[in-house]
Amino acid sequence: MLSDTTVKKDLSYAFRIFSALEMDDQTYTHISSRSLIDQSSYWINPLGPFFEEICPENLVRLDSAGNQVEGSGVHNTTGQSIHGSIYQSRPDINAIVHLHTPAGVAVSSLKCGLLFLSQFSFHFYHKIAIHSYGGLALDSTEENKIIKSLGSENKALLMENHGLLTVGKTIQEAFFYMYYLDMACQVQLKAMAAVAGDLDKIIFPDEMVCHKASQQMRDFEPSLGLRDWNALVRKYIQK
Repeated sequence: MLSDTTVKKDLSYAFRIFSALEMDDQTYTHISSRSLIDQSSYWINPLGPFFEEICPENLVRLDSAGNQVEGSGVHNTTGQSIHGSIYQSRPDINAIVHLHTPAGVAVSSLKCGLLFLSQFSFHFYHKIAIHSYGGLALDSTEENKIIKSLGSENKALLMENHGLLTVGKTIQEAFFYMYYLDMACQVQLKAMAAVAGDLDKIIFPDEMVCHKASQQMRDFEPSLGLRDWNALVRKYIQK
């Protein structure tokens, strides 16, 4: 019989680790994992608790229509719109992370978007899309725009004037992409500040090198993010 015990445990770990890394935003933003019991449904955090308070017992499960089928907490409507629409359109995706880190919001507000100037950024070479800001994701119009923006193969979404979103086959992969996307944003902001915004003073590897580096990173290990994840669990959960 299929069980979501491990899914819920790992999802709760993701919240607590992001909190320890100070990448959360009060009681806002959300992380989710597709259910093994019913793959048209998914687990997500309820509206109210801090990331550090999330545990398997207070997660809620929503079906494809947004109905709450398990859990007693109040679910986040914007979380439902963003996560539910992606799961329906991307069967390859089993986990989604959406955060409002200061560096992520700052880069999402730049006309240049994410620049491929650091090794961190090469994880997203030809794998990141841009979503124009249309207010809170509260209706089907915004849901459809998010689906269209993310596309069928991208691993990340730069949500203009809003924040970052990453997806993965596992919660470990989605976590990995979010951590390094935020790092790429931090490095970009520091580099731009160092040259007072003069991009001509920044070294940009050529397209061939960017493509090579991105492929090397994706092929570096079979279970992307798992090695870092195990280390983070040891440091922040099993301490």
